[in-house]
Amino acid sequence: MNKWLLTISRKNRSSLEAKKFNNFCKSIGWKLNGKNPITNWQACARGWMLRLTK
Repeated sequence: MNKWLLTISRKNRSSLEAKKFNNFCKSIGWKLNGKNPITNWQACARGWMLRLTK
């Protein structure tokens, strides 16, 4: 199992949300604003999960 899937699943989120997060990051090439590479995917995953609760 991938680390990102474990990280999100441990935070009481479904594996479906983990897959959505991964698919989104893949779709943007793991880059923010189209140019800056994501250097801390854990922080991005936490932000993803926080936005789900809004």
